[in-house]
Amino acid sequence: MDNINNSMNSEFDHDKFKVDQRKNWDSVASGWQKWWQTFENGAQHVSDRLIELAGIRPRNRVLYIATRIGEPAVTAAQVVGKGGHVTATDMSTEMLAIAEERSRSLGLDDIMDFKQSDAENLELGTNHAFDAILCRWGLMFLPNLGNALVKIHQMLLPGRKLAVAVWSEP
Repeated sequence: MDNINNSMNSEFDHDKFKVDQRKNWDSVASGWQKWWQTFENGAQHVSDRLIELAGIRPRNRVLYIATRIGEPAVTAAQVVGKGGHVTATDMSTEMLAIAEERSRSLGLDDIMDFKQSDAENLELGTNHAFDAILCRWGLMFLPNLGNALVKIHQMLLPGRKLAVAVWSEP
């Protein structure tokens, strides 16, 4: 069995997978924008629970990975308020454009910023440490989850929390 797994892993192209993922997410962004309210009404309880589990409070610095069109980053921004900050990342520029538009429309653009970045290789510049990191329904798409989690953990301030929601099957 190990030989089969090794053979399959050697044929898997991580870079192609990520390029395909980015193209797929870009291609469905307009549908997410059209249906975001219906989707988020059904998912708000998950967003609220992630924020609770992460212990997000006013004035916190939060990183949200794989934001798609901005939730639960928007909910986190409403919690951290003017003294806090939320950085939201996604690999899809189309999804991020919608998230930024939503942030501006809600008057949150002064406490939120958006970065196009691969979740496995977050490119946030230097000196980024966060009080909380969130990811709702994104980690299961990462082909190299172990390495990503190590890097994510390094961005947390000591004693702070990562809260995630994932699914394994439909």
